[in-house]
Amino acid sequence: MTLDELPVGSYGKILEISDHPIAARLVSMGFVPGALIRAVSEAPFGDPRTYLVKDKLITLRNFDAKLVKIEITEEYVPLSHAVPGDYEIISVLTGPGLKKRLSRIGLEEGKRLSVTKNLQFLKDGGREIKLGKGIARRILVRRIEK
Repeated sequence: MTLDELPVGSYGKILEISDHPIAARLVSMGFVPGALIRAVSEAPFGDPRTYLVKDKLITLRNFDAKLVKIEITEEYVPLSHAVPGDYEIISVLTGPGLKKRLSRIGLEEGKRLSVTKNLQFLKDGGREIKLGKGIARRILVRRIEK
């Protein structure tokens, strides 16, 4: 599947970039194999589309997006859509300022947390943290099976 086929709102993982003169420019913008990407929005007629990759919003024409091979991943979900259970934070899709503030309260990549109802999280030590949906939408998590 190519990036231009990724449904808006869905997440994918970049597999490879096709050999093309624009490939180096795509790589310099963060389109590298293994990176998580989200289709954020599209123009009224579907071209161009905006993607979130490595904390950056980048708009690409569908012609250029066809060069990026991806796989859709449902393994990662935004924290705002997480059902109660145990999770590991995979990525924080925000700028450095908010990322630093979230890190101070223990919400950073690699940390584990328990999600309870209404977006309240039990951290290590039993502290409860409540986040709004706007911030929770920018934190990607993966469910941990016990």
